[in-house]
Amino acid sequence: MKNSPNIPLFPDFKPISLRYKNFLHKKLWNYQPQASEYNFTNLFIWKEYFKLKFSVLDQWLLILCEADPRHPYFFQPVGPGNRAEIVNYMLFWLQDNYSVTDPFIKRADQRLIDEIQNDQKLYYEADRDYFDYIYYTQDLIYLKGQKYHSKRNHLKQFYNKYEYTYKNLNMKTIDACKQIEEKWCKHKGHLEKKQIQAECAAIMLLLNSYHSLKVQGGIIYINEKPVAFAIGELLNEDMAVIHIEKADQKIKGLYQLINQKFCEKNWKNTTFVNREQDMGLKGLRKAKKSYYPAFLTKKYIIYKK
Repeated sequence: MKNSPNIPLFPDFKPISLRYKNFLHKKLWNYQPQASEYNFTNLFIWKEYFKLKFSVLDQWLLILCEADPRHPYFFQPVGPGNRAEIVNYMLFWLQDNYSVTDPFIKRADQRLIDEIQNDQKLYYEADRDYFDYIYYTQDLIYLKGQKYHSKRNHLKQFYNKYEYTYKNLNMKTIDACKQIEEKWCKHKGHLEKKQIQAECAAIMLLLNSYHSLKVQGGIIYINEKPVAFAIGELLNEDMAVIHIEKADQKIKGLYQLINQKFCEKNWKNTTFVNREQDMGLKGLRKAKKSYYPAFLTKKYIIYKK
């Protein structure tokens, strides 16, 4: 039996890594989150961009973001409520140890807000750009009703023009996904945006670590050529989260197809699918709204008065 890794105890912090996957996954899973950040895969693939570290204080998992070394912040503490006291402590600790005059906690969910709303020492505000879009799985599979007419039309156009094969992702098809991702990154390369570069790096890290993570994937081929793939996993007992969805943008209807087939083949036994946030990008917000979410998982920033 392998020895358990040394878990950092507060105030010691260690970077998110595969070494701590089992421990972190269990902590996060026990919380049964609806917010996409509170999942090991998401923390792991974005660890470099956000400079994520973690520690354990009593019953709570603390996640520290040092992307801006001049103004680090915490994600919400993960663990049992009532967390008002630990939230206050985290904010004071940031202020004392990093000389931050306005410490804050980001990506706080509604559950935490309900716990702290009567605390006179704290205030909070909604962080709309990071609300997660939650859909009924059956809506994404069957696309019933007039509101999904355009989606069905795109699929019809695809079926009239192409024959395709859908396969579950495995280690033999990872290289095919990398081909799709490299093509997508090259297509977006002219933008030269830090966020695009970070997303490409995060996706390649996920693909390179696929065998070590608790994820599932699907890939679509046209004439034996890989053209689209998606990767996700269970976020809680009744909700899947889609980490990645990439397709050849020149093939009309392909994004609609990978969206539908991945839900149908991999997540039909769940009630909900979390398709994460739009990050304030107008085009992405429009696309996510066009699938008519059942609700949005709200997230907040918490400050000390």
